[in-house]
Amino acid sequence: SLLAYGCTGSGKTYTVFGGEQGGLLRLMAKDLFDRAAEGVARGNLTSFQVHVSCLEICGNTVTDRLPNTEGPHESRSCLAGGSRQHYKAVHVNSALEAVQLVHTGMQHRSVGSTL
Repeated sequence: SLLAYGCTGSGKTYTVFGGEQGGLLRLMAKDLFDRAAEGVARGNLTSFQVHVSCLEICGNTVTDRLPNTEGPHESRSCLAGGSRQHYKAVHVNSALEAVQLVHTGMQHRSVGSTL
């Protein structure tokens, strides 16, 4: 899981996506797939699946930022603000696909000043 929390202008987007080098998300996704592939190669894993969700949490509301994503996915839910919120967990096959999917979700995020 990767959670970016902070006030407006504090560098959350830069930390997650980075500049030309890429940010924390790219590093985490690459490491996850590299380690899983090593586990399969060593015989420690027979297979693995990676699912990506992109959620925006604001107060007691959880918003799925991948609601119209095509392809294989699982429906999941969580409790937030006393009600059940539903979201997608989308199957990805590579670190690049995971990063691109989160970029897609970020295009739908809310932008505004912190109260």
